[in-house]
Amino acid sequence: MTPEQAELTEIGARALLAHFAGDHPPITEVEPLRQRLPRAADAFTYVSIAAATMIAQMAEIDLGVALRRVGGSETRLFPPDLGGTDRGAAINLAIAVAGGASPQLRVRDTGRLDLPTMMNATFGLAVDVVRTAAQACEVTPVRLAEAFVDEAKRER
Repeated sequence: MTPEQAELTEIGARALLAHFAGDHPPITEVEPLRQRLPRAADAFTYVSIAAATMIAQMAEIDLGVALRRVGGSETRLFPPDLGGTDRGAAINLAIAVAGGASPQLRVRDTGRLDLPTMMNATFGLAVDVVRTAAQACEVTPVRLAEAFVDEAKRER
């Protein structure tokens, strides 16, 4: 993991930690966040990869298979009136980034998605993958998110 990937993983894990701990205020506007959104989508993608890697290793399956097997809860970062969701795009992005593609380039390649939709998709996938990995490890999602924060700090 590069220092930048570790930083993004920590950002994503901290956001998920707040979500799982119930300290996640509702977002009602996209514009004030627009500059930070692409970086957050990257962060959620790296957390998804970290959690899916755990699942894949435990089940001895491919990362892509692990990502596709995780159930979808349709968890969103933004309410429906501020953006849709596209779980398939988030999974494809995670698989591409895990394979070495730049997350920024891959987000641009998915130009059919607006930024709020990509945020909803990457956030929702990260929530679901961390929940699934936590259940498989018999820990809470909060504890697993804390572990990702700790590991990312060590990698930086």
